[in-house]
Amino acid sequence: MPKFKKLPYQLEAVKKIEHFRGRVLLADEMGLGKTVEALLWVKHHPKKKPVIIVCPASLKWMWETFIHEILKTRCGILNGTTPPKRGLISQHDYLIINYEILQHWVDVLKKLNPKILIIDECHYIKNHKAQRTKAVHKLKDIPYIIALSGTPLTNRPAELWNVLHLLRPELFKDKLPYQFSIFQLMSVLEIDASEVREARNLLKEFYLEGYIKRLSKNMYQKQ
Repeated sequence: MPKFKKLPYQLEAVKKIEHFRGRVLLADEMGLGKTVEALLWVKHHPKKKPVIIVCPASLKWMWETFIHEILKTRCGILNGTTPPKRGLISQHDYLIINYEILQHWVDVLKKLNPKILIIDECHYIKNHKAQRTKAVHKLKDIPYIIALSGTPLTNRPAELWNVLHLLRPELFKDKLPYQFSIFQLMSVLEIDASEVREARNLLKEFYLEGYIKRLSKNMYQKQ
């Protein structure tokens, strides 16, 4: 079982999640403890349940372990493509499910009236046509959504839209205008400093600070 020590920057991340009313993208680099940060915020809100955690299948055991370590409770791990006909999953306040089977469970999960959705490795929903992306977006009405990824931008800036639309649909309503926005300009070499600053200011709405610093450095180097 992993042991963790709450670090100052992790506590600062918890404050940021609270500041943005529980709808954020944590984009710290791998190994800095995004899982811990998300669960520490959950721990500060014990009445906000059920909690749904969507992650790659290979990370389900890790989330189970950290939930037990940080929240001192058990959780339900969902497997297979056939949800139970009776309310067995309603016995758990914390439910872990992987992307590949979410489409088969999403209607059942919505009936539980979940309060928090955590999306680990959220770059998995970069393709808006993919079934897993469509399944995640069916959960967009959950009041609090925390997305985690060390690499939210993998190739093209347009791929980030699915996550931003999920977190702030009032700000990112349509994808077409977004594709012609500052993010699309960031994919070419002829980018100037003012455009980088504008993108930084907008992305701060989602607490992308760790990733913004690396992104800005790369953009300046290309000039």
